[in-house]
Formats: sequence, C-alpha cells, structure tokens
Amino acid sequence: MLCVMEKLQAMIFTVFLVAATSAVAQPTEENGGNTDVQVLQAWYGQAINSHTGFGSDRRPILRVDFATCSTLSSETPEQGAYAYAKRDCRKALKEAARLDGVSSQLSPVIGSYVEDTYWSRSRPSPTGAQISSRFFGCATVELRTVTPVSIVQGSTFEGLGVYLNGVETFVPKLELHEVGRATLKDGRPAIVHRFVGVDLCKVSGASKYSAQVTSFNAYALYAGGRYKRWELAERNHEIGYANGNTTSNGSGWGNRVKIIPSSFDRQDEILRK
Repeated sequence: MLCVMEKLQAMIFTVFLVAATSAVAQPTEENGGNTDVQVLQAWYGQAINSHTGFGSDRRPILRVDFATCSTLSSETPEQGAYAYAKRDCRKALKEAARLDGVSSQLSPVIGSYVEDTYWSRSRPSPTGAQISSRFFGCATVELRTVTPVSIVQGSTFEGLGVYLNGVETFVPKLELHEVGRATLKDGRPAIVHRFVGVDLCKVSGASKYSAQVTSFNAYALYAGGRYKRWELAERNHEIGYANGNTTSNGSGWGNRVKIIPSSFDRQDEILRK
C-alpha cells in the first residue's frame, strides 16, 4: 500500500505526464493566403567570389573566405593533386553581406549555402585564397518582406520564416533586420525586413548555361510555434535566371522552361503611395 507521500508524488507525476502529453500532441496549425507577412521585393543580388553577373544589382562582389566555413564532408583521394570538401558558408555570408559594408546589423541568411571546394594536396591545412570553388560563382538572393507593426509588437508573435528552394529557415523576432518603414494600402504602419539567400551556383558544362528558378514563400509564427501563417497557399513566389537570354527556351541550350523575371517589386500592389 502506498503511503500518503508516495500517493502525492504519484499524483504529481500523473498530472505532469498528462500536461506534457497534451503539449506534445498539439501540432502546428498552418494555413496560407495571409497578409501577416508579404514578400515585397525580390532580386538576384551580389555575385559571390566571382565577376559573373546575375542581374541588375551592381554592388561590388562579395568575398567569402572558404577557410572560415564549416566543413560538412571532405575527401582526399589516394591519387591526384587535389583534396575536396563541401563547406557550409552561411555564417561567412552573413558577415560578408552587411547592407552597407560597415553596419553592425547582420541580416538573416535563409536556405542553404554549401560551397564545393578544392585545394592542392600539398597544403593539408589551406587558408584564404588557397581554397577554390568548383562553382563559376553564386549569387545572393535579396528578399524584402513587409509586416504590420501591430503584428510584430504582438505578445504572441515569435518571428518570421522563409521557405527558399526546399529549405525552411525561421528567424526569431529579435534577430530580424529592419531596413525600413512603410504604410500598407489598408493604412496600417508596417516594417520592412531584409533576408539574404544564395542560388545560381553553377558548375562547368551545361549547368553553366542552364536556366534556374528560385522559389520562396514567407510565414509568421505565433504562440511558441502553435500557429504558422504563410503568405501564399499551394504555390510559391518565383524569380528566374536564364543566363541573360530572353528567348523562349530559357538559355539557348535546349532548356525549354518558361521565362520568369529575375526580380519583382510589389510596392504599388501592397503599399500606400
């Protein structure tokens, strides 16, 4: 027979177990077609470690030191002059992609950025320019979103997230980078936030000339992840790159895809003039 203390402990444990089970059992409720956050502008931004142009963004190219990137996997063949490694360069990009080059504010990096690097086997621990990439170059993807001030300041608001090319990235509200203020068409004051991603990493051969499409969508998260409110439902925003060719085949090398603009600006649609 349980003593009074043992019974009390058993009751406390039961209550805790029920509460914990109830909390775990509550899935995130997701829905689309909302205006809690909207993608305002999108374009291919600065080239990374390459002079290859990717659009109208004429800012200087970004320099990312591959030696500072985290190694995901490496390979040193028994024969051959080179060693190889795949590197996660998101942190290095965040430092390099400051909006004005000197600001202490870091913009969130969304999606993935994996560089496919190689270096001479005569340098087992290479640094800086001694590491090269198999890519001809990559481009940043610049996104600006707009969110009502009332939502950002709400007690249950957790932050914003972006889906980019199959990868979801959540950014807590204290890490969001505000780059402007605006007024929505319905009169509500709103905040413009900046996000930076990477795409158009092209290797030799057909990839160098092939058309690519960048797909993305945004959401606002509430109540500890309980509610996720996407902007678009059952589709995503898109921008595309067709190697500078505007013909119907996408790149001139037999890639028959629809031509998608390499940027968009929805200020006239979303904001009050």
